[in-house]
Amino acid sequence: NGKGDDILTLIPEDLTTFWTGLLEAQGKTFNAPAIESYPGRGPYPSCKGVDDTAYKGNAVYCVQNNTIYYDADNAQKLTQRIGDMALGYLLANGFSDAAQVSLGSPLTGERRILADDCLTGAWVADIVPDDTGTAKGGRQLRLSAGDLDEAIQTAIINADPTSDTNINGSAFEKVDTFRAGVLGGLAACMERFG
Repeated sequence: NGKGDDILTLIPEDLTTFWTGLLEAQGKTFNAPAIESYPGRGPYPSCKGVDDTAYKGNAVYCVQNNTIYYDADNAQKLTQRIGDMALGYLLANGFSDAAQVSLGSPLTGERRILADDCLTGAWVADIVPDDTGTAKGGRQLRLSAGDLDEAIQTAIINADPTSDTNINGSAFEKVDTFRAGVLGGLAACMERFG
């Protein structure tokens, strides 16, 4: 279980460093969100504008108190089934939503969630090691073999059950936008979602 604790420390620290630097370069301020878990069956956190249905199996960013809430039971299940990057992907999506707030994004609904997937991909691109084993961003956290697959599996699991549901994005849409972020970074996400 110490490994899970490491993830809950290392990933948020890296996401904070990544988004702080990236947004400062854009002339914006990033206030790192707090992270709190909740049991999968509830009780769910209270956040204005967030329906209880959004919490089941998810990570949700609450603007009012700058906190990412995540379903601890689902995170544990995904981490055991898929790997550490499942939790990393969920937390990164929450940080991506916080970044959208800092950027003043007007997106809502499915487009906002897909933008979070793209921005998560931009972060992932920054922790991909080069030929020397150093992450592109030069920080301590680096993807290991299989982490990218774990992120994609998590995106697919969190996709809409059918292509016409239009809440979280279809599996294809989620993987496509995540891939755009991995390959093109923040610029690709801004171009795609304006």
